[in-house]
Amino acid sequence: MRFQNKWLRFLVLLPIPLIVAGINYVVDPSALYHDNTEAMARSMAAGNKTWFAHSNVNEREVKRHLIEAMPREVDCIAVGPSLIMGVRSDTVGTQSFYNLSESGADFYDILAQFALLDLHEITYHRVIFCVDSYFFDEKLYRTLTRSQGLKPYAQYMIDTLEQKDPIRPHGHANSWKEPVKSLLSPSYFQASIAALKKEGGHSLIGARWGIVNENYEGIYYMPDGSIVYAVEAQNRTGDYVTKDAENYNIEYQFSKGGHIDPYSKEIFEKLIQYLLKKNISIELFLCPVAPSLWERINSDDYPSIPELEMFAHEMAQEYNLRITGTYNPYCLRMSDEDFYDARHVRHDLLTKYFDFRPYK
Repeated sequence: MRFQNKWLRFLVLLPIPLIVAGINYVVDPSALYHDNTEAMARSMAAGNKTWFAHSNVNEREVKRHLIEAMPREVDCIAVGPSLIMGVRSDTVGTQSFYNLSESGADFYDILAQFALLDLHEITYHRVIFCVDSYFFDEKLYRTLTRSQGLKPYAQYMIDTLEQKDPIRPHGHANSWKEPVKSLLSPSYFQASIAALKKEGGHSLIGARWGIVNENYEGIYYMPDGSIVYAVEAQNRTGDYVTKDAENYNIEYQFSKGGHIDPYSKEIFEKLIQYLLKKNISIELFLCPVAPSLWERINSDDYPSIPELEMFAHEMAQEYNLRITGTYNPYCLRMSDEDFYDARHVRHDLLTKYFDFRPYK
């Protein structure tokens, strides 16, 4: 009887891991099992506006494949986190432009992109660099795992900048361990359920990407790699921004009591020197935060913010770099209405407050 009870419990519980694995595989909130990134990048490079189910796209892989598919010579590129995603070809004054920004792009992400550009022998003449805490906060870039697969490329670039013999990465560094572990992962299951609740079953279980038609209202990539936010996000009001600023995790995002990392500053300066030696023009962009968020972080508790702005201006002065923007929205007379949320300036206002066009 005891043996039979054990088997009965086993049979009763067996469907649970199967259900967890099935939902994790089908919903796949981090696109571990459904990789459409190369097809999306090639669609963009072919001139298509390309939509995606937001929870299911690996932005780093999309931009890696976009670098592979883009022309061998372009006039201008933009790098950095999502704060610069709205910079487009018409914003920078040339159709020969690619926006390589990624959500939360950090120290490793950005260095990996410069390595990929070099390894694919792509010539570019201008770089617009969004200077943000993700690159300069060691606590952030040492703990985030989003760039894990591209870290060998980042190391290649670091070795190049430090004049060591870089080891050329062979293929891509994705590990089989994470997909296997995530299949039965409770946390990945929670993320799957959250994605289903947020975006609905059709957007995640049905088609995961496609070419935008005239009635599409979701988020999508422009052919140049920039992002157009969903209509719902575009319709947010200043009240939404104010509430988002009140709930923003400033202690983590701006490292309360922390300072910018000296090693990051050193590598950034070496990157500037490296690019200038190749006769590449460098432009720095400091993206302001919403006024309601500025009210929370404008204090001695967050010294990294003024430190980073000062460092950017020091680099601009030392190397004669063009610089636009400031972290302080009041310097630009901005209001919460000028933002989608606590961090992101409305894309249609970028040219009102900042100048990305080349000197005449």
